[in-house]
Amino acid sequence: MQGFGFPVVATSANQSGEPLCITGSQVLERLGSVVDAVLDHDRPIARSLDDSITRILQTPHGDRVQVLRHGRGYAPSTIMIPGVSQSSRSIRSTAKPPILAVGAHLKNAIALSDGQRLILSQYIGDLDTPATVDRLQTTINDLLHLYRVIPG
Repeated sequence: MQGFGFPVVATSANQSGEPLCITGSQVLERLGSVVDAVLDHDRPIARSLDDSITRILQTPHGDRVQVLRHGRGYAPSTIMIPGVSQSSRSIRSTAKPPILAVGAHLKNAIALSDGQRLILSQYIGDLDTPATVDRLQTTINDLLHLYRVIPG
């Protein structure tokens, strides 16, 4: 493969503190003054997800992956709620009420419970900009629709 003859930097297409751009037009609108070129495609991106951050923990029982930031490949993730019966006949009697929880201003993420499991969203980010607050609301709507949950 022929090189360019100069360094090429490919990024996730966002300003620091802003959510990822998911269309070529968003890149040009939000980053047009700082990019020389845009590599785009015709496959639409349904949800913007940052890269996950993980580390390998060495334990006496072998290596284990610890997820530090839920993102691509790990989100949404689910955790079963201890003590809640998973059989279809007893779900109503042991399930907890649906709950939606959101993080604080910094390092925001979402947790949604459908009564049987806890669903963790991807990392949203700091809520410093209107674009990130919009991303938070879009992610909430997506999770509620995807998991068919109506919190009380």
